[in-house]
Amino acid sequence: MQFMNVREPWEMHDSLCVCANLYGSESQAGFYPTWIAFGQQLEHLFFKRRSEGNVHRAYNNQQAEDRSDFVFRAFEVGLLFHAPPTPLIYSGNSPAEAQDYISTFWTQDLPRHCSASLRIGQDTNLKLQSMMMSPGYGPATNGAAFGHDWIGLSDTPNDNYWPEFMYTAVQGMPIPQCRYWIAGGSIDHPEPIGIPKGELVELNLKVSEHARGILATAGGPGNYQMGDSDAGGSIVFPARFSIQASIWGYREVQQRGELRAS
Repeated sequence: MQFMNVREPWEMHDSLCVCANLYGSESQAGFYPTWIAFGQQLEHLFFKRRSEGNVHRAYNNQQAEDRSDFVFRAFEVGLLFHAPPTPLIYSGNSPAEAQDYISTFWTQDLPRHCSASLRIGQDTNLKLQSMMMSPGYGPATNGAAFGHDWIGLSDTPNDNYWPEFMYTAVQGMPIPQCRYWIAGGSIDHPEPIGIPKGELVELNLKVSEHARGILATAGGPGNYQMGDSDAGGSIVFPARFSIQASIWGYREVQQRGELRAS
C-alpha cells in the first residue's frame, strides 16, 4: 500500500488572557489575574504553554502544548488584541468606579507598543512590530445607546442613569487578505513555510517598558455589568481581555483506511 497524506485547510491559534477569575488549569497555562502580573513579564509566548485540554478550544486548538500536531504549511500569521465591548469596566461594582480607558488602550494602543517574532524549530522566521500582524478577523464598530430613560435627568441627576456605550475594535481590517503573508513565492505560486510534525512552534510577543508601566498602575481588570440594575436583573461578572495569535495554512493528515496508523 502506498502511504499518503491529505492536505486540509487549517489554522492554529493560541491565546493569553487577563481576568480576575481564572478557571480550572488556566492559571498554570500562563493566564494572568491582574494587569500587574501581566506587565511584569517582558515576553509572552504563544503555542508554548497551552493546549485545548488545559484551557479551552476558544483559546487554543493544539493537542500538544509546544509542538506541531501534524505536518503544517504556514501561509499567514496574525495577532488579535481583544477587550470587552464596553468601556465601562468597574474596579468595583458601580459605574462611579469605572476604568473607562482600558478597553481602548488594550485594543488600539497596546499593539503599537509590542513586537512579535515567529520561531519554527531553531530558525526565527519573522520579526515584526505587532501592529503589522493584522488578524484579518474580528468586529470593528462603535456606538452608544442610552440604556435608561434620561428624561428629567438634568433636573434630578442620578448616578444610576448611565448610557451603555458599546464599541469594539480590530487591528487592521477584518478581512483575511489583510493578514501578514509569510509564505515565499507569489500569490499565484506560494511557497509556504513547512513545519514538520512534532516541531517547535513559538510566537514571542515583547511588550515595551512604556506599556508595561501603564498596565502596572491600571488596577484590575475589574467587572462589567449586563442588565438593568434598577430592575434587579443585572449580572456583574469579570471582564476578560485576551491576545490571540493565529497561523493560517493547511495541514497534512493521514486518511483512515488508506494510511498507516502510526
